[in-house]
Parts: sequence; structure tokens; C-alpha cells
Amino acid sequence: MNAHTSYTLGNASTFDTLPVELIIKIVCNIPFSSDEFQSLLLVNTRMHDIVTLHERTIVKGIAATQFPLAEVQYPGIRPRAAQDYTPAWLLEVRRRTEIDRNVMDFHERNVDLSFVGRDMCLCQVFAAGLSILWTVYDCGK
Repeated sequence: MNAHTSYTLGNASTFDTLPVELIIKIVCNIPFSSDEFQSLLLVNTRMHDIVTLHERTIVKGIAATQFPLAEVQYPGIRPRAAQDYTPAWLLEVRRRTEIDRNVMDFHERNVDLSFVGRDMCLCQVFAAGLSILWTVYDCGK
């Protein structure tokens, strides 16, 4: 084969022939960031229409896939209605998740691990403490 050889796809699917449901499932597995979400709108007209028309479904799917405990961990920002599932909500969930992860990572790096049982208990206390802090934070808004 040389550089001028052409390939045929035969019966292979292209993006334009994929069902909307499959595209939504794929999008829900792309690591979420505001930039990535906005970039989806620029892929092509079909992707723009899918993301625009199915935004709530996509946001719920991303939350379920990438932040499965978000609604339990952060009850102060839990969506109360379908229209509350927005990219802005998802961005706040991601921000809080990253803060929690950074606190837990700091804790793990700076705790004496010679008492493994005690350390596991401290992790649970840290997690509960973070949950309480987020609740207090949300009440102050």
C-alpha cells in the first residue's frame, strides 16, 4: 500500500450515523470540565444540537458516571428539579470533589500510617467533617 491507497469503511458506522443515545453515553464518559463541555458544541452541527437538546440528560449522566455520590455528599446544591441539572451545577460538583480530594490527599500524606485502624477511622472523620463544612457553607449562601 502506498500513500495514495484509499480505504473503504464498508458497513462501519460514522459519527453521523451513530444513534443519539450512543453519543450521549460516550459524552457522559468524557472527563468533565467546562472547557470540554463547551468544546462539544463546536464539534459540528449535529453534536451542537445533541448537546443543546439533551443537556439535562447529559449532565445527569456525567454526574452518575463521574460523580456518583454528588447528590448525597453535597445536599445543599442537590438539584431540586430537572431544570437544575446544568453544566454550572456539574462544575460546582467537580470543584467540591477536587477540594475534598486535595484535603484527603493532604491528610494521607501527613498522617502516621503505623496505626492503620486509627488512620481508617480518621479518614471517615475527615469525610464527615468535609460534609458538615459543605452543609454550613451552603446554609450561609
